[in-house]
Amino acid sequence: MTGVAIGTLVGGTVSDRFGRRNTLLVALVIATLGSLVSFVLKENWSALISGRFLAGSGSGAALVLCRVALREECDISRQLLVSSYLSLSVALTTITSPLLGNWTFTAFGLRGLLLLNLASSGVVLLIALNGFKETQKIQRGQHGLAHLFSNVGLLLRDPHFLLVTGIVTLAWLIFVLLGASLPTLLQERFKFSRQGYAVSTAFAYLAYFAGIRTSRKILTNIDPYSQLTYATSMLVLMFGIVIFYVTQSEFSAWIFIGMVACIYVLLGLVLPLTQTLVMRDEYSNFGLVASLFYFTELLSGAMALLGFSGLQGDLLIRLVIACLFTATVLFVFSIGLAACARQKNCQRH
Repeated sequence: MTGVAIGTLVGGTVSDRFGRRNTLLVALVIATLGSLVSFVLKENWSALISGRFLAGSGSGAALVLCRVALREECDISRQLLVSSYLSLSVALTTITSPLLGNWTFTAFGLRGLLLLNLASSGVVLLIALNGFKETQKIQRGQHGLAHLFSNVGLLLRDPHFLLVTGIVTLAWLIFVLLGASLPTLLQERFKFSRQGYAVSTAFAYLAYFAGIRTSRKILTNIDPYSQLTYATSMLVLMFGIVIFYVTQSEFSAWIFIGMVACIYVLLGLVLPLTQTLVMRDEYSNFGLVASLFYFTELLSGAMALLGFSGLQGDLLIRLVIACLFTATVLFVFSIGLAACARQKNCQRH
């Protein structure tokens, strides 16, 4: 996780200087090299950890660079279309990866698991070599640490960037908390079978996918800032309904899953909308913007899981209260973002 965070922070920033393709290829070479070190020197614990760190760093940089390239290559509607399929693949990967990893480890041991990781890294590198083209349209003339810190300062003083980043961070916290808690709730609290767990999880992620597809229509036809306010207010309302429902003496697990699916639809609206709004045309350094943005998102998710795990009490009640509080702050931020957007429009006119 540390390697992924560092790669996320550095990858986009470096790509503003050296180009998206060159940086991506170097990142994937580092990831493949790290996987190779882990595989060859797996008996050495220090070498194994170092290799996984390198692999995580390269993967984190690649994650940011793909998002930046998508922003530079596609219009908003196309971005959201591609994002919807990316999110669906992430959802499917979330469900299948633990099963595949467990099966591989059981059948072939650590060696087989590391070999699978190395093969995957090599395949991705070959695909990038043959299919990824340079998307950076403007070559910058100023570089160096002074210029970098100046750009960071400008971003950190931009209320639009701060509010959008805050909204995505808070929405991502809700997404992470739900995703981390649902397996335990479904299997231990509600005693779901493996089939019931798979169906309910797939249902929730498909609801998220549906929300993303809806957000594509919103960005092309409706004011996105107003829709963010509406969606976040609905999140607060949904969590209020959920906390009232789960405090009853008896409640249906499937009704709870239906409520969670509605929440995932709203998250599917909020997250893509704000992720698209963060990299506006007035920014010239998309790589730096993406690095700061996704690093904050990743770090906040890890810290939220750490803090949430330290809370005491019933898991379901803790989850709903934490999400209700987060959604309320998210709603306040969305109101501030809408006001900021209106002010900028008035200044332009």
